[in-house]
Amino acid sequence: MECNKNLYLSDDILNGFQDLKYNLDIINYPDIYNKIYSILPKEEVSFIIFDREVLIACEIICASICHKINWNFLRKAIYEKTLKQSDWIRPDRLSKITVEEVYELLVDYDKKDRIMEKERHELLLDIGRNVIDFTHKFEDIFFDTLTGKIKNFNSIITFFEKCSAFSNDPQQKKMQLLLQSLSDYEDFEILGKFYKPTIDYHLIRLYLRRGIVTPTNKFAREYIFDSEKIRKENTVATLRKVCAKSLNTLSQITLLDLKIVNRIEWWIGRTICINGNPDCDLDLPTAQWVREKFDKCPFYESCYARQYNEKFLEISEPGYKGISY
Repeated sequence: MECNKNLYLSDDILNGFQDLKYNLDIINYPDIYNKIYSILPKEEVSFIIFDREVLIACEIICASICHKINWNFLRKAIYEKTLKQSDWIRPDRLSKITVEEVYELLVDYDKKDRIMEKERHELLLDIGRNVIDFTHKFEDIFFDTLTGKIKNFNSIITFFEKCSAFSNDPQQKKMQLLLQSLSDYEDFEILGKFYKPTIDYHLIRLYLRRGIVTPTNKFAREYIFDSEKIRKENTVATLRKVCAKSLNTLSQITLLDLKIVNRIEWWIGRTICINGNPDCDLDLPTAQWVREKFDKCPFYESCYARQYNEKFLEISEPGYKGISY
């Protein structure tokens, strides 16, 4: 699945941000990342108890509507609904899901303005209809009906190119998130070969604070500090691209698989270097998993915001309109 780079990328962002460059701090990165990896928590919610058809459906649904909502909350909500009523994800049912059903699925989310039931409803309808038109079963997206073997990657991607939740995502965040999740399951491991960085705003915030990605001009500094301005899809997509390049570099430096490095950053960004006030001293319950190996954030000593410019600790999630955040 290729996005139209000329359509989406922002020259202002490309010219305003520098990706990771080698420095003395990087000498310690292999040791730090490997220590984090040794204590990295597992996914809180797995769909392994369901059969393959339901498992695939749940993972696709999670990835398709994962923007602007807590990942663990979303997975838990879909898990519990499926446990009670597994037929709700059948293509014929999903293609007729109502706005009210989507709202009810997410009604317990603490940020009501982010439930966005009408927007998520359209994405789910589209997936259900495309499964009916394309394969009739979720399982047939990935597996050949005659041989039972997993299809080649290009054949798999053909389906997702028809779904607006995935095809409208310029840096393929949702597609990569789906590949990351599915490749953890037996029979899906080969999908990990096609995995590319999954960059959500947690990672963008993390990399800007740590100095992994740095603003180089006035435009870039205003972009990250003006939280009142609504961000466009193309500028966010371009900044994600810069962050993705840095993540690839970190994978090379640490000699760790790209998916592992991505998950390390994901956990640090969601439990330590959080939106608002980062928990650099690991005081919050969410950060206690790190205390097995570290007394402070593993990147405390090399963090640009902590060591050189505390203004960067103020970086938080800006306003944004789009379906791929």
